[in-house]
Amino acid sequence: MARNNISYSHGDNGSEPSSALDFQQNQRPDAQNFDWFWSTVINRINGINSEFNRLDSDDDGKVDAADQADNADTLDGEHAGAFADAGHDHNHDELTNVGSSDHHSRYTDSEAVVAVNAQTSLAVDIAGDADTVDGQNYSDIKNWVNNNADVPNADHADHADTAGDADTVDGNHASAFADVGHNHDSRYYTKSEADSNFVDAPLGRISWVNANLSWEVLDISELDSWSATLVSGSSASLTGRPRRLTLSVDGIRSGVSRIISDVLTTHDSLGAFRITFKDVSHTNTDTMHKLGIGLREINTGDFIRQPTGGDAAIAYYNNLYGDDYFTNTTSNDRTTDLISDIDWGSNHDITIEWDGTDARLLIDGVLQSSLSHSENADYRPFIEIEEDDDGNGDTIEVGEVIVGAL
Repeated sequence: MARNNISYSHGDNGSEPSSALDFQQNQRPDAQNFDWFWSTVINRINGINSEFNRLDSDDDGKVDAADQADNADTLDGEHAGAFADAGHDHNHDELTNVGSSDHHSRYTDSEAVVAVNAQTSLAVDIAGDADTVDGQNYSDIKNWVNNNADVPNADHADHADTAGDADTVDGNHASAFADVGHNHDSRYYTKSEADSNFVDAPLGRISWVNANLSWEVLDISELDSWSATLVSGSSASLTGRPRRLTLSVDGIRSGVSRIISDVLTTHDSLGAFRITFKDVSHTNTDTMHKLGIGLREINTGDFIRQPTGGDAAIAYYNNLYGDDYFTNTTSNDRTTDLISDIDWGSNHDITIEWDGTDARLLIDGVLQSSLSHSENADYRPFIEIEEDDDGNGDTIEVGEVIVGAL
């Protein structure tokens, strides 16, 4: 049966009534509601026609294809009674092309033994172990193997640990193997070579430096490798767990307060290296006093950045209420590079890399500046604040200081 869509297309889809309607006699419906009813009926009829056409495209009254039929009436026109059960068996007379004498019922193991032994023409007895093989018994075969095969002692061939004294193992004589108590001095590092290559080399020194820069102790007074030079009213302490190194100033006085390590951290000793001041925090979004973090030498003891004649240093530097810089002060002059302002509203990792020729400053792993720097000096890790008696306090904290090879 043909299922043609209604070809009429209503001009306006109208609008669906907001609530149920009950038209009374001689009551004229709202035009928009009427348009909606009319267009909806046409669209629904056409939609049902389209779905029937999809299911039965050739209009033969049968579904073209189904994902799964719950229970088919026939299979290829045959009902279930025309087929055998899945677990059926067959009687002898149901087998085609097989005569009544063409086979026997299945033997049990014992029946098979009796049947074979009953055949005298076979001259075999399979009731137990074979007595001989090609007329040779066990002792004959054993003697032949011992006398002719390349086996030191066939009696023990399954157990090499008791096979006697073999001439070779996999074709190799004893000289090809090491003694049980051998050492590796002739082919690997001796102790002295290991000390020279690792313990005393840059990697070994870096491990020693990191161990001595650690401040996991109860009180700062117990640190052997860090010391503080403080203006009156300032303090140096260890807080929290894990420990954080803390430098605080009250801003009432003028001068430089500093915490510095006595562990030399130099290119001469370590080769190309990086040093990271981890998880650094500051009390204010922008520093109220001059702030320095990095590596420096102590000669004059002045703040990290001086117009001329300052101590050698490679450091991050923040000016009073001002900009952020990377500075590589030398003993004769200074070079600074203005960098993007650091927002001290959150903690940061400050890293300095130095390969003996160029020094680089990274903030949170992102390169900020690179300056030529080749001056060798007794560089040591430090943090410092220079206050100017403005009455504003400042505090800086560092999680840990880590040195690594480049």
